[in-house]
Amino acid sequence: MAPISAVSVAAAIVAGARLGAAAPLNFTMFSAPVKLRYGEVYNRMQDPMPLPLDVVARFADGEKAMALIGFNVDMVRTGADGNETRVALNDHYLHHYILQLGGRAGMRRLFDAAAEDPAFERMLTGCHAMTGAGLHAFNDRVGREALGSEKQWAVIGSASGAEYRDNPQRFEAPFRWLIKRPEFWAPVFHIINTNRPVAGQAWSPLLECPCTPQRRINVSAGTIDGKTADPPIHCSPEFAATGNPSCHLATYQGGWRCCEHGMFLIDTDKDCRDPECSEEAADEVRMKFTLFYEEAQADTRGVEAAACCDVTSVTQGNENIEYD
Repeated sequence: MAPISAVSVAAAIVAGARLGAAAPLNFTMFSAPVKLRYGEVYNRMQDPMPLPLDVVARFADGEKAMALIGFNVDMVRTGADGNETRVALNDHYLHHYILQLGGRAGMRRLFDAAAEDPAFERMLTGCHAMTGAGLHAFNDRVGREALGSEKQWAVIGSASGAEYRDNPQRFEAPFRWLIKRPEFWAPVFHIINTNRPVAGQAWSPLLECPCTPQRRINVSAGTIDGKTADPPIHCSPEFAATGNPSCHLATYQGGWRCCEHGMFLIDTDKDCRDPECSEEAADEVRMKFTLFYEEAQADTRGVEAAACCDVTSVTQGNENIEYD
């Protein structure tokens, strides 16, 4: 991950707008390009990108917090003529997205910690980030190290995925997501290129992240591709008793452990000339986010993240998290 200091403000694609005197403010952000060949997985956190300068300036003195009212999400493609079109839902599958917005100091601490600890980085990226465990742990650590009691960042999205299209997210007044001195944002995306029909299938089988013949599963060693399944594949005794195949590596057929960044969900030995399917053109899309906000008022009430429930567990997110 690139350090924040290396991020060029000029490289960010942002636009600020005001809807009217009595209306909320808004701005639109575009992610860095996501380039995928058919069957390929994008599952990672992008480098930090700056928020629009006018938004940063509005809250720079810290006297007022940004009060996030809500956001709209879309996936778009930009043609050679510069025109923007929406990507069909069956063209690229968005499994989930996570947006992290915060100040320079907090975001730098977050990314520095990820650079120093590969295990922590995995907790922030890919499917692991859906549980929020990594950020909760980091928030606790930041608090203990006395970076201040201000809200350092907001995390929105989590397991939200294909439901994004024409599904605006809003918080009813006076509830808002509060952020002090927002400066940067860093998104996590899990996207699969599914832009080919499959004969005899009404939907793409790639949506379920099938384990292909290229995945080297060693049941006795508990590994996939030579690495220990992370998190380990296991369910609560109650759920394992149902016989669900995802509870055991020996019967594991597909899911996030076979859906990491850069993997293919097709049999590349059969369908491609090489493991990277380099003969295929990579399609390029971007995620587009429009955020609506206002300045926090005396009666504004902050919201906190919540999640429920992991049916493979007796608690939240401590077991398999996925099942067939």
